[in-house]
Amino acid sequence: MSSTAVLVIRPGALGDTILTLPVLHTIQAENPDAKITFLGNRSYRDLIPPHIRFEAFDDRTWLWLFNSEEVNPPADTRHFDKAYVILNHSDDVVRNLKRAGTETVHSCASLPERGCHVVEHLHTALGFPVPRRRQSLSRLAGEAQQQTIWVHPGSGGRDKCVPLAILTALVMELSRITGWKPVITASEEDAFLHEFADWKHVVECPSVRFLQDRSLLELSKQLGGSKLFLGNDSGIGHFAANLGVPSVIFYVNTDPVQWAPWVPSNKALIIDLRARKLEDYDIRADLTAIRRFLQID
Repeated sequence: MSSTAVLVIRPGALGDTILTLPVLHTIQAENPDAKITFLGNRSYRDLIPPHIRFEAFDDRTWLWLFNSEEVNPPADTRHFDKAYVILNHSDDVVRNLKRAGTETVHSCASLPERGCHVVEHLHTALGFPVPRRRQSLSRLAGEAQQQTIWVHPGSGGRDKCVPLAILTALVMELSRITGWKPVITASEEDAFLHEFADWKHVVECPSVRFLQDRSLLELSKQLGGSKLFLGNDSGIGHFAANLGVPSVIFYVNTDPVQWAPWVPSNKALIIDLRARKLEDYDIRADLTAIRRFLQID
């Protein structure tokens, strides 16, 4: 008897991809003998479990699938028994899959409704039970117990970032208390940080190590065993928490109920700043919460 061929389609950014990993785990658990193919963003190939076949959604092989016209699939198109499509506008993809012979196609929007976490939304919409929270990227984590504080001041946009001065004050005080060394990371997506007057001063501080434009695998090996991650609602925040790094994540304008990392509560401390006046921010309350989270006296 041949195994079931399953296709999962979820193009998306880093955080979106990580928040889809629980769905892949659930599909595999519900169909232990299935051969699963994940169609996603090529930048995050290394995050997909090795037993799942990865293919890039923008590869020319798959262009037909996203065509808005009714076209016949290529003759060499692989057959899938079942497909799960996670897209806000999925009609064309669903139609083309069915024209290619996939009889069972489940689809849902990628954005959750207000008050619902995206992992809960995806599972419920696709007909699965909601799973427990788990660290989806533990296999990629580097050596444990590195005496470092991993700091990522950026995000997908400056409006999602806590002011650099606040983050710096917290990091320096935590470093003073613990002796852990700050390591700051940034990528091309965080280019706007260079516009901040204090950015150069922060990254050139003698007590700070700065890692720029490193691959996810490099970051996982070098910082995956850090004592603490400090940053904003970002893909890297999801990445750190799912590696198992205790993570403090600030939410400035996005809703953590919907977008917080899907990890156990002892791995992520969410600090919701949406209703707070940042110009009057005092680090003392959050510093106390972080020390309690880390069980630091």
